[in-house]
Amino acid sequence: MLYCFYNYKTGVTQHNDAEKIYAKINKNYCVFDPEDETFKNEYDEIINIKDKIIFPVSGILPNEKFIDKIKEKGGIIPADLDKQDIVTNWLDYYKPERKILKIKGYQLLDNKFLENIENLFGEEFFFKTLEKNYSECINIKYLKNKNSVFYNTIVLHKNEDFIISEKLNILEDDLGKKEYRIYVYNGNIINISRFTISMLHKIDKVIYDKALEIVKKLSKTNFAKSYVLDLGEYKKDDKKQIDVIEFNSLVSSGRYLYNTVMQLEEDDLLHDNLYKIAPEKQDLIPLCSHPIYANHNELQPSILFKNEDSFAYDLKQLHDEGILGLNNDLNLNKNINPKILESLINQKNNKSKKQEKINNPILDILNKVNEEMYRIMQKELSLMTKCPLEYRFLAGTDRYSLGEESEDNLGIPDNGFLYHIVNDYQDKATEFRITDNFIVKELIPILKNNNININYDKMKVNFINYGDTELVYVISDGINTYTLLIGQPITKKNEIKEEYDNLKELGNKHIEVIKPISYLKGKEREAYLTPYLKQARCIATTNYGWGYYIPEPTYRFELFNDKDKSLVNQAMIATLIKLYDEEKELGICNCKLGGGDFILNKKWDNIDHNIYNTLNNLKLIAARKMYLTSLKNYINLLSNELGKITYYKNIKDKDKNIIINCKNRCNMDTKDIEEGIDLGLKLRKHNR
Repeated sequence: MLYCFYNYKTGVTQHNDAEKIYAKINKNYCVFDPEDETFKNEYDEIINIKDKIIFPVSGILPNEKFIDKIKEKGGIIPADLDKQDIVTNWLDYYKPERKILKIKGYQLLDNKFLENIENLFGEEFFFKTLEKNYSECINIKYLKNKNSVFYNTIVLHKNEDFIISEKLNILEDDLGKKEYRIYVYNGNIINISRFTISMLHKIDKVIYDKALEIVKKLSKTNFAKSYVLDLGEYKKDDKKQIDVIEFNSLVSSGRYLYNTVMQLEEDDLLHDNLYKIAPEKQDLIPLCSHPIYANHNELQPSILFKNEDSFAYDLKQLHDEGILGLNNDLNLNKNINPKILESLINQKNNKSKKQEKINNPILDILNKVNEEMYRIMQKELSLMTKCPLEYRFLAGTDRYSLGEESEDNLGIPDNGFLYHIVNDYQDKATEFRITDNFIVKELIPILKNNNININYDKMKVNFINYGDTELVYVISDGINTYTLLIGQPITKKNEIKEEYDNLKELGNKHIEVIKPISYLKGKEREAYLTPYLKQARCIATTNYGWGYYIPEPTYRFELFNDKDKSLVNQAMIATLIKLYDEEKELGICNCKLGGGDFILNKKWDNIDHNIYNTLNNLKLIAARKMYLTSLKNYINLLSNELGKITYYKNIKDKDKNIIINCKNRCNMDTKDIEEGIDLGLKLRKHNR
């Protein structure tokens, strides 16, 4: 059997490259070219498909011409895959438990019919096109208002079929809504997956049993033998129910983590082996996470608004362009069907954002730098995992410093995979698995052993940042929140413990230091826990100068103006001098002042920027090493080193004479160094 893909010329990815790669590896790949109506192999050579079994993979938009051409050229379509129109009209064969109707568009334009709808479903109900290019939970007022965008789109499609059903309260858990996609081939269930493409999970047997019951029932009818069944768990009248959400075509449905058409036999349906995901997605294993992680984004931009003549396309045109002067009052809910609505909801906001970027040339430059860095890191990641770039977004790794806007954003939108630093003898994917194992399997028992105050049943882990020494996460139960710093793979044994001890001793004496709470040791990872300062700003340097990273609403770097740069630099120098232990003759060394060793409280952004407020809002969060020397010599080292650029890429290029100012991309001004030293000595004198 050959897996035949449709060669779309739109520039839009209609099916997964991973499937194409997998088919090529297994020598069962071909592609249909709609321009010259030929079938070709992986070498772009025309082939004869007569009498060959051809499995059509048309992607998200079914294409009858595609299947007709396979049959015209003598190809054999297996398991009634050429009869997927039956699946589209599934309501003629199966009646779900909830209230649901298949209707014509013109019925929704009739006031009397709308009254019946409102009596049956209430003011809100779920609306879907039968062709599955648009779905939304709508309010009856969208149809009652003759000047609304929604009503006028119905007018354009009054002879089309739509499905309306009662609004469901789908149950949720750590993976999101409890919805399941079941693939049925030739009358047999071949795989089941939750609606996730990055989260490992098991399937409750009750879901399989319900699916099997439905499949057996349909096998006694003229319904297709191959299809996709979507089930959902919801609560009605305080009772949990499992019901059919919809049926879809096996040829064109999206495939989640455990769904595949590349293997057509039943295999581990309940996922006893969590890592036995779809065979073409095995390269994703290093990027897959467990439900304990809080930051996993499954949203995908929909291509369905680009399908001309569809309901979704016309709705978007009317909404965006304001054609006919209609009222754009459609109150689209971003939490409902985000795959379909994401681009539509944000259309107008995106236009205003673009204007803001034009007015901020510095941010424009930095965004370009970040995009270039992301592109380089993507290339590196693909070499590491041999994983197609199309999958980068699956675990949140499709952006570098450029994430979705949210006032609740805590840091880099990622799962931490990209930011694992390894040496020449380490494999990034393997090291990520070790960190993942520490978080998923070891962390909670260690925290319990250390009597950490947190609700472990509700605890979530969120990656937010990284450094050369640690990966930075936030753990929270919604009330209690902590920062978790896990040693990088490249960090040497006991270095995390050493930093923990340094910070604890400094924190016992100085409020400027974030005092760690507990040291956490796993089998292969060290970590420590500290209090969390919400959305603190990490002070850093880039090639453009001094500034700080701001998490919300988009994680970004902003340059300081000249005044703020002087204030912050003076405050950091003064704090280092104040923290010097004259009794033990120890000062902090191996500092990365331009790499996040100091942070500023969020509130600093909105108060008067003077040296007093800057000192009061400045916190030290790193103390890797302590250096034995006199205070006088420590100050001399600061004076000599802070005026230098000490950044290096390769450890062999590090200046061994640098003791304190490590890996800094920018120097400090002589005047700021002198004033910072003077301020530090005054602080020491004041504290005596």
